[in-house]
Amino acid sequence: MISLSSRYALRALAYLAHQKGVALSKEIAEELSISPTYLTKILQTLRKARILKATRGAKGGFVLDRDPSKVTFIEIISLFEDPKDWFACPFGQVVCKGDPKIICKLHCKWEKLSQSFSKFLSQATVSEISRAPKPLH
Repeated sequence: MISLSSRYALRALAYLAHQKGVALSKEIAEELSISPTYLTKILQTLRKARILKATRGAKGGFVLDRDPSKVTFIEIISLFEDPKDWFACPFGQVVCKGDPKIICKLHCKWEKLSQSFSKFLSQATVSEISRAPKPLH
């Protein structure tokens, strides 16, 4: 339901939160089995959003710039995609509220699912996944 870039961003942030220190993008990419070039673009996006801090030099790398308990999934995902797209009618209806002639049979179920997913993304934080087990390759 979320893009590959968003998933990789969340995985990289979980890794950095667990590390509790500076890590090279190459190290993160290797550990998480992500293309180093692709991951660097993701990490730069997170840096520009001031979620990560980047330092150069012998002891350089990436580190969290914010408390992981204050960084929500929706904030991260919104950097790579528009979450509103997930909640749009999957059948292309622009407006299907109000008029019972327009509402499809799945509208209410879809709306509840979308609201539940949105609430989850708004409440889930990076700190909750910082101790996640290492992903299988």
